[in-house]
Amino acid sequence: MGISFSRSGFIDENSRPIGIYQMPRLQGITPEIVFCRNPIGNGSAVVIRREVFAAIRFEANLYGEAEDFFFDDTFRQSEDIECWLRIALQTHWRIEGIPEALTLYRISDGGLSANLMKQYASWERVLVKTEASHPEFVAQWGSRARAYQLRYLARRATRQRDGALAVRLLHQSLATDWRVLLEEPRRTLITLLAAYLLRVLPERPYRWLEGLMLRSTGASQQRRMRGEVSP
Repeated sequence: MGISFSRSGFIDENSRPIGIYQMPRLQGITPEIVFCRNPIGNGSAVVIRREVFAAIRFEANLYGEAEDFFFDDTFRQSEDIECWLRIALQTHWRIEGIPEALTLYRISDGGLSANLMKQYASWERVLVKTEASHPEFVAQWGSRARAYQLRYLARRATRQRDGALAVRLLHQSLATDWRVLLEEPRRTLITLLAAYLLRVLPERPYRWLEGLMLRSTGASQQRRMRGEVSP
């Protein structure tokens, strides 16, 4: 195994636990899973063998002289998924996770919607770069990966309280590849419901419903993790 990662618990801007967790797939991680769902989640949760970096090292002249690189410095966002995808496609090293939540991931209610679109544009650059080296892979999985990315950004938009953007991104996701609804119906429908309720409900009842859903989801996740780590 070349890469190991843990789950992460979400905290708010004041470092208070939100009560929910990143719950990615932990085993049987193929290149298409990395592309569509990025199970590693964040760079703080991952441990990588030195040999893995040696296998993906490339030389480039970005700052006036030729240097060795591992992450692509031309990216300012999505550089992690670009690296994980390169590892999955170009090396034999396996990627596996462990069930415990060993790191924390801070999320913010604020932020500009424009930043989400910049993130999407950066992710599209990953797709274009990958297509140049692995065209058949992107031809098979590109639309599915794009749909999942749009759904993820819609969820981020609900956190930023931008219901109009969240709905637009979800519609775009389903139009891009409706199979995300079949593959993950619960998560997709919950995101869709949250986006529409955000548009029609006042702030106070929306926050109450959001809190109720977070508590229910967190309790379910904790039961699942306890079951997975039990001897």
